[in-house]
Amino acid sequence: MKTRVQSMHFNWPVIASCAVVAATLTAIAAPSLIAPGDPLAVHPIDAFTPPSLAHPFGTDESGRDLFTRVVHGTRASVGIGVAATLIGAGIGALAGFAAGLGPKLADRAFSRLFEVLFALPTLVLALLFISIMGGGTASSVLAIGIATIPGYARMLRARVRGVAASDYVEWARLDGVSGPRVFSRHIAPNSLWPLASAATLGIGQAIIWVSALGFLGLGTAPPAPEWGAMLNAGRVYLTSAWWMTVFPGLAIVAIASALTVLGRAAGAPRTHRTRTRTSIRASGRAGSRAAARAGEAGTSAAVDRSAAPVVAPAAATATDTVTDTATAATAALSITDLSVSTAAGVPVLDRVSLSVAPGECLAIVGESGAGKSVLARTLLGLTQEAPEWRVSAASLAIAGTELRDASPRAWRRTRGTGVALVLQDALQSLDPLRTIEDEVGETLALRGVRGSALRTRVIAALEAAGLPQAASRLRQRPSELSGGMRQRALIASALVGDPALLIADEPTTALDPATSLRVQRLFRSIVDDGTSVVLISHDLASVARTADRIAVLERGRIVEYGAAADLLEHPQHPVTQALVEAIPRGPKPATPRSLTAAHTGEPLLQLRDATVCYPKPGGGETGMFGIDLTLTRGETLGLVGESGAGKSTLGRVIIGAEAPQQGSREFVSPGCRIRLIPQDPLASFDPRWRIERILRASIRIDTTDQAAAAAQPQLQPPTPAELLALVGLDAEMLRRYPAQLSGGQRQRVAIARALAASPDVLVCDEAVSALDVTTQEGVLNLLRDLQEQRGVTLVFISHDLAVVRSMADRIVVMRDGRIVEQGDTETVIATSQEPFTRALIEASELSELPAKAEQSAQSAHATEQVGKSEQTQTAEPVQAA
Repeated sequence: MKTRVQSMHFNWPVIASCAVVAATLTAIAAPSLIAPGDPLAVHPIDAFTPPSLAHPFGTDESGRDLFTRVVHGTRASVGIGVAATLIGAGIGALAGFAAGLGPKLADRAFSRLFEVLFALPTLVLALLFISIMGGGTASSVLAIGIATIPGYARMLRARVRGVAASDYVEWARLDGVSGPRVFSRHIAPNSLWPLASAATLGIGQAIIWVSALGFLGLGTAPPAPEWGAMLNAGRVYLTSAWWMTVFPGLAIVAIASALTVLGRAAGAPRTHRTRTRTSIRASGRAGSRAAARAGEAGTSAAVDRSAAPVVAPAAATATDTVTDTATAATAALSITDLSVSTAAGVPVLDRVSLSVAPGECLAIVGESGAGKSVLARTLLGLTQEAPEWRVSAASLAIAGTELRDASPRAWRRTRGTGVALVLQDALQSLDPLRTIEDEVGETLALRGVRGSALRTRVIAALEAAGLPQAASRLRQRPSELSGGMRQRALIASALVGDPALLIADEPTTALDPATSLRVQRLFRSIVDDGTSVVLISHDLASVARTADRIAVLERGRIVEYGAAADLLEHPQHPVTQALVEAIPRGPKPATPRSLTAAHTGEPLLQLRDATVCYPKPGGGETGMFGIDLTLTRGETLGLVGESGAGKSTLGRVIIGAEAPQQGSREFVSPGCRIRLIPQDPLASFDPRWRIERILRASIRIDTTDQAAAAAQPQLQPPTPAELLALVGLDAEMLRRYPAQLSGGQRQRVAIARALAASPDVLVCDEAVSALDVTTQEGVLNLLRDLQEQRGVTLVFISHDLAVVRSMADRIVVMRDGRIVEQGDTETVIATSQEPFTRALIEASELSELPAKAEQSAQSAHATEQVGKSEQTQTAEPVQAA
C-alpha cells in the first residue's frame, strides 16, 4: 500500500504542462475567450507601448496588442505543427510497417532512403520542399510533414521488427493465429503505442520549425498573427521594444517544453506499474510476498516460516556461525545488522550479519525473492548509490576497510580490487565488440597498468580461471567462445584485480552439467588459493560442491546457517528442509497401471532423418543432423546434452516452428496438437494483455462435431478460470498483467495457456531452469499430475539431468547436433557405455549430495571426459542452444 501511495504523489511538471496544453487548446478553439480583441486592429497612437494593465504584452510598431496577437497566433503556429506531425507520423507509420514487415528488398530500399533523408536536417529538408512548392501556410504544413516522415518511419521500422521477432508473436503464430490477426492483435498495437510519445515530442519540434519558417518569411503571410513572423518583426526593435520578441518566444518555449514533458511521460504509467510491482517482488518483500506465493498451490508443503526462529545446526561449532567477531578484523567480509528497504519503507534485508574468512566460500541460498541479489548489490556498494533504496548497518567491512559510510568514489576504488562480481549470464555481461584482452584487462587499465604488464596479468588471470590456450584467446571476442569459456573469461575479469572477496551471483544456473561442474571446480580451486567467495544461488545441490558454509536467506533474514555438509544432512529450519526436500532425486515416480494402459503406446509424431543446419560464426555448420525420433502418447521424452548440442533446435522442429531442411516431420495421429511451455514465459506473453485475455485467445474449439459439443457440457471448451484452477491458481489472477505475477505463477499460467488447446504434446524447453527448487518442484509435480490425468506427451528439454531423470520415461542424449544415445531413462543411466553420456551422468551426480571431499574424486573423471571438447571449441552456436 505504501508503494501505491508513493506513486500517487503529484508530478508537478506534468500538471503544469497539462495546464499549458489546456490553455493552448483553448486558444486554438476559441481565442476570443482569452483575448477578445482584434489581432489585426491598428492603433498607431499606441505603437511601442510597454507591457501594462491595458496591454499585458505591450504593443508592436503598429499599435496592435501583442497579447491578442500571441493568443490568436496559437492557431497558426500550433495548428500547423499538429497538422504537419499528423502527416509525418501517418505516412511514416505506413512506411515503417512496409519496411519492417515487407520482403527484404523493400526493407533495404526503404532503409537506404530513410538513411539518406535522415542525414539531412529537418529544417533543410523543409526549406528544400518550400523552394519547390513556394511559401505559405499550406506549403509549411506539407514541407514540415514530409520532412519528418524519415524519422517516424525509421523509428517504427525498428519497433516493428523487434515486435515481430518477439516471443509472444512467435507463440501466437505457433498457436495457429492467422497472419492478419497476429498483426492486428500484437504487432500493430505494440508497435504504435510508442508513436504517441514520439508524435507528442514531434509536435513541439514542429512548432519550432514552423516558427523558424515564419521568422524567415516563408510561413504564414503577414499581417496574420504567427509567432515566427512576430519574432521577425520584433528583431529590428530588440533593444528599444524587447517585449516584441520576448513574449512570442516565451510562447514557443512554453508549449514546446510542455509537449516535451508530456511526451516523455507518455510511457511512464506502463513502465512504472511494471517496475514498481516487480522490483519489490524481486527484492524479497516481506508483507506481500506471502500473498503472491499463496496462489502457487502445490509448490511446496505448507510451512509457517514467519514463526520459525533462526537456527544453527546442532553439529555446528563456533566457527560455523555466520559472524565471528574474533576474526572480524582479518575477515575478507564482515557485516553486522545490515538492513535494506525501499524508499517506501518496504523491508528487503533485515539485520543481516555475516563474515567470510580468507580462503573460505560462503553460500547464500534461498528462494526467488528472498533478497539474495539485493545483498550482492549492497556488498558492491550499488544499492547505496541508488536513491530508491535505504541502507543501514552497524558495520560493513571488506578486507578490513570499513565501508559503512563510504562515498561513491570510495566504493569505485574498492570494486575490482577489494571486491569483484561474477554474474550469471556471461554473454550479456561481456561487451560483444571488445576483445577478451580489453574486457579482462579493464580493471587494470583504469588503474594505470598498460602494455606488456597488463597483457601478462591478463594471461595469468585467464590461466587462473582455467581457460585453455589463454594467450591465443586475447584477440577473440565473446561470441567466438563457448559458454564455458565465456564464463571463465568473466571470472578472469573479476580475478585480474586480485580482489579479497569474489561475489558470484547464480554463476552456474544456465549452464549444462558438464560446464557447470567445471565452473564449480574452478571456484573451489580459487577458494583453495586463498580468495574468499560469496556464492549466491537458489540451488543447494550446486553450492554443496563448492561451499564451506551455507546461510539460508528467507524474506531478507538469515534463518539458518552452518557447515555445508551438516546443514544439508540435518536441516533444522522449515525453509531449509523445504529446499533440501525439493532437490530432484531418483527416478520418475511410478504411474498407476490403469492410467498407463489408457494413455500410452499410440504413436503421434515421427521425425525421419530430420536435419536443420545453421552456419557457425567461425565457419562450419551447427544445428541438428539426421534425427530419427518417434513420440508416443502419454510418455515423457527427456532431451539432454551440452549447450549447443541441438536440443532447442530439435524442440522447435517438433512444435513446427521450423521445418526440416532435409528429412521429414510427419503426424502419425491426425489432428495431433503440439504446444510449447517456454523457458521465459514473461517474454511469451503480450505485455498489454491481462491473464484472462491471454488464456482466452489460446482456447481452441473442436469444430468437427459442434452439435455433440453443445449437447454434452463436458465437451465444451474450458473457461480461463477453469484453466487456472487446473494449474492450481485462483481466478483472481485473471485481472492481473504478466509482470504482476511471480516466476512460479507465470510458469503455471504458461502451462494453462498450453492446455487451453487440449494438446496431445507439450514441449517444455528449459521450463524450470530459472526457478528456485521449491517452485520447480511444484511445477514438476503439476506436469506429472496433468500427464496422469490427460495422457499428454511431454518433451522435456533441460540441461539438468537430475530433473530429467525425475520426469522422463525415455531419454535422448545429444551432442554436436546428433543423437549419441537413447533409451529407457533408468537403463541408460545404469548401463550406458557411451563416454559422453557417462560423463554427463557423473557430472550430474544423480544419486545423492556427497560432501566436497567425496565430490572431488567422483567428478574428476567427468571433468576430464567432457572437458576435452573445450580445448578445441571456438564458438557456441546461438540458434542451436
